[in-house]
Amino acid sequence: MLELLIDYNGRADIYRLADDLAFEIDDLLPIVDAAQLLGFLKVEEGDAAITPEGRAYAESGDPAAERAVP
Repeated sequence: MLELLIDYNGRADIYRLADDLAFEIDDLLPIVDAAQLLGFLKVEEGDAAITPEGRAYAESGDPAAERAVP
């Protein structure tokens, strides 16, 4: 999900993310909540916006990053 946000210039509608990731919105929301708690993104007016910490994590090349936050 973080990589997809980077592809969207750091910000995207949550419903669009769910559609692009082939998730039901109800399945994506817990992931979005977890990413917010980790400080990787912020949600404002229905859009998810990646934070500098989220960008750094997504671009870190850490294999655990791909498994931890889709």
